[in-house]
Amino acid sequence: MTWHERWGGVLRVWMLGLGILGAGSAARSVPPFEVETWDIAGRVIDAQVTRADGQSWIVAVSVEGMPPDETRRLTIGRLGEAPRILVLSARTLAFDIGDITPSPGPEILAITADALRVVTPDGRVLRTVALAPPLPFPPRTRQISRTPVLRDWDGLGRTEALLPDARGFRVVPLADPAAAHVLELDVLHEAEGAGIGALEPGPWRAQLTWPTAALADDDGDGIPEFHASDRFGLRVFRRGPGGLAARPEVRRRFPPFSFEEELRHVTNFLWARSPDLDGDGLADLVVHRTVGTLSGARAHAALYRNRGDGADPTAEPDAVLVTEGGFGDLRVEDLDADGSQELFETSVKFGLFQMIRIMTRGRADVGLALYEVSAAGDGLATHETWSATISVPFDTGKGRVGTLLPRTGGDWNGDGIRDLVYGEGDRLAVRLGERADDGLRFSDAIAIDVRPAEGGRTADLDGDGLDELMLWNPIAPGAGLRILRNRGQLPGSRPRLEPVD
Repeated sequence: MTWHERWGGVLRVWMLGLGILGAGSAARSVPPFEVETWDIAGRVIDAQVTRADGQSWIVAVSVEGMPPDETRRLTIGRLGEAPRILVLSARTLAFDIGDITPSPGPEILAITADALRVVTPDGRVLRTVALAPPLPFPPRTRQISRTPVLRDWDGLGRTEALLPDARGFRVVPLADPAAAHVLELDVLHEAEGAGIGALEPGPWRAQLTWPTAALADDDGDGIPEFHASDRFGLRVFRRGPGGLAARPEVRRRFPPFSFEEELRHVTNFLWARSPDLDGDGLADLVVHRTVGTLSGARAHAALYRNRGDGADPTAEPDAVLVTEGGFGDLRVEDLDADGSQELFETSVKFGLFQMIRIMTRGRADVGLALYEVSAAGDGLATHETWSATISVPFDTGKGRVGTLLPRTGGDWNGDGIRDLVYGEGDRLAVRLGERADDGLRFSDAIAIDVRPAEGGRTADLDGDGLDELMLWNPIAPGAGLRILRNRGQLPGSRPRLEPVD
């Protein structure tokens, strides 16, 4: 579940509709994007990109109808070609995509409780891997999603699926399912029982949450370990000659929430990541937590440096970023591909003037900030290199804003620095990433005359070195998928690479 989904309601309205105060003067005779539209039945709820045979393939996820009778489809294809449609079984829990077999094109890994099926875009089943015991899930009630489970988790040069197991995680080699093994972990279980006559949806409700999984080099030997983090701590599994150990070698507890915060635990959230913040080859640690509601809310990000034996979250953090009186979100990304990470922060503060804006103008002010992270002696330091305040329009009646969430995943002019794109009501806005004397920053906004949507994803879809943007509206049946092909017209764009016949 994403940060925006957790908070929901009014906060979702404010955070999903991030726009800009004004757009720069960048009108051009040639539009910077050429729009290609895929007509897709039902509602597009996601779009993914995978590489196969040296090309980028688009996978649009859509649903049609109402639960519990939804039809769930994947629409798969490349730019300029008619896509193919794959209908997923109602028993499918999730899927992943990738170049799994030597067969041409990508394959879909369809995950059901009792089996993994490797399926081509035209529906041919290439391989079936039985799961015994079955995964601990009934069929989904609504929607479907990609879960990135495919990877060489053991480091043995084979494709494996990382699956939820009642005992933790199950690693299943697709070509050798008999070699499947379990990584023993605690699964967080929240349960509630309802008494007779209680206004509850049933006599028992349960939520199971598995840790966030990642591969990161904890000790600098060049061999990544398996990191699993949840609300309470981080566990590290070492790799040996036979793959990952069955039990964690290292357990690191996060500083606990306070007593008052735990009493209202449903309003408090924590995520942890293990990026190499300073580019020294060691996995550092970022622990981000949000607590409270509205004016009593607080966001706190703690950065811990790995000094050679793993980052220690029980020690004093090397650096912190705090938002008081509101909510904050943080993304950790290497925007200029120099090996060290940047921090992109979004924050919403609540107070008297903010409430007046909301009530009188139907807008809220949102802060954006960019930080560079560097080594400072034996620790870490953050340096703010850019900030801006943007205005968010929203419809309090509908509880939504149909515009694009700010994202820094695309390089729109091919200069090697990621850029910022988001919605401005009825158009897009692009801020180009650039280097300045005091570090990375984003340029003034460039207005793009394309209507935004709530969903968006960036990728270089045609291999010319310039990223494209895909847009979809998850609440609009029949809106389809729009693909904005980059024509290389934005400032600083290098000459476009055209294929040779």
